[in-house]
Amino acid sequence: MALRPPPSLHKYSDRPPGYIFEVITKGFGLMASYAAEMTIEELSAADLHVGGAGDSGPRLDARARAAYKQRLKDLEAELEDAERVHDAERVDRLGAEIEFIRGELSAAYGLGGRIRQLAGSHEQARKNVTNAIRYTLARIEKVHPALGRHLRSAIKTGLFCSYRPEHLTAWDA
Repeated sequence: MALRPPPSLHKYSDRPPGYIFEVITKGFGLMASYAAEMTIEELSAADLHVGGAGDSGPRLDARARAAYKQRLKDLEAELEDAERVHDAERVDRLGAEIEFIRGELSAAYGLGGRIRQLAGSHEQARKNVTNAIRYTLARIEKVHPALGRHLRSAIKTGLFCSYRPEHLTAWDA
């Protein structure tokens, strides 16, 4: 029986996240797995590439940013008028809306006025794992400071999570 060529990965773009990665690492039909021939960096790159881990687009699109900026100008003019006629209730309401819009615009722009992008699903998952580990380590440190220090220095997070102690440790349960 002849081996068939591997499937075109483009026709599987509607499959759930991780499907193509599994095809690469576990094989498909008669197609052998490539996992044994790939380094962890290559496997990670394959997962990121086919998993669509890129940005999910700008936090606010151009139209929303322009609308917020225009509304901010209108509100600031209205606020001047409310302050001039000493309308405290209107001043408070306008001030709260201005503060909200400034917060949204501030969140939409990064350093140097660059437009911030929303994180893709891989980045969100990475942040969630890192935050969960930090939270757990903080709780451990409260109960067992020495163990907490050891784990904090030995656990590395980022693209990969790993436990790499400075010295081999013998554990007694």
